[in-house]
Amino acid sequence: MKEMIDHPAHYAEDREIEPIALIEDWDLSFSLGNAIKYISRAGRKDAEKIVEDLKKAIWYINREKEFGKFGISTIIKYNIRKWFIDAYSVEEVLADWKPGYDISFAIHMIYRSLRCGKDDRDYMLDSAVEFIESFILTKP
Repeated sequence: MKEMIDHPAHYAEDREIEPIALIEDWDLSFSLGNAIKYISRAGRKDAEKIVEDLKKAIWYINREKEFGKFGISTIIKYNIRKWFIDAYSVEEVLADWKPGYDISFAIHMIYRSLRCGKDDRDYMLDSAVEFIESFILTKP
């Protein structure tokens, strides 16, 4: 029972980087954190719900764009973060999670969205959605 709470298989099995560690390391908002969570577990918790999980990720990314707090404090916070090295690089996450081409680019765009102004941020998040939607189209 403890493993289902502390380290559920759909997040931890065959991985060194769990989504919660990545979310905390990258200091993601609630919405982007949930997007990463759903991306990371898509097809792992329930193979029949891969598309549903990815659609939830898209919903959270769009919510971030619409309701995410993006003011001067956010700009300062993320510009300061540029000077710090994250414990997990995008490359390390992709090597560990092995998500495939489209989902890899979506994760990369979410990461890049943390380090730019609002217009560029929205573009990056739109790109993440497009990559996820492209992947979904390959599923039955």
